[in-house]
Amino acid sequence: MGDRDMVAQPPRADALPTGPISALRAEVQSEAIKAFVFAWETLLERAAGELPARKELHPRIIMPFMSSCWLYSRDMDGEFFCVLTGETVRNFWRAPTRGRYLRDIIPDGGHVAVQDRLSLAIDRPCMIHCINRCAGKQHVFAERIYAPLARDPDGADYVFGCSNYHVKRDQQAQAVEQKADTMQLFDCYSLRFIEKRVCAIP
Repeated sequence: MGDRDMVAQPPRADALPTGPISALRAEVQSEAIKAFVFAWETLLERAAGELPARKELHPRIIMPFMSSCWLYSRDMDGEFFCVLTGETVRNFWRAPTRGRYLRDIIPDGGHVAVQDRLSLAIDRPCMIHCINRCAGKQHVFAERIYAPLARDPDGADYVFGCSNYHVKRDQQAQAVEQKADTMQLFDCYSLRFIEKRVCAIP
């Protein structure tokens, strides 16, 4: 198998199958998020019904959304630690994120809501798709999607995700704004819709 065969390339819209995953695809707004969903399907197929392991996150699979992806681990105290962030995410925060705890990236208690959602993804487990305004940046809407990875042999839990940011003046932001402050849960194996919730900032 050549390198090009290993790159997860999303299929054309008219070639997408219908079924449980169609509900998720109907909600996704960003090309990077669409690429994440397609890559997740690829990872699930390779994992043969299990959650993908961290070691399966090969650059060739996540290449289409690599600049927008991120990876957090959860320690024994329930705190989240940033293992990886793409260039787009780093640029948005305008500060280093890799190698830092979530509480230090989003200070003054703003990390709590995010931490709760990441824990929900691990503990349920489920894939979460949400659109919300960014704390301190009300003109920016963030579309995020994330799901848990298989627990490492050393007991570490991981959440792998993708974030895309839309500024109000951008045409894409108009579609995103219509669905702002929502969080939808999907089964991380079948991608079947579970439930919809209100998603407060950040």
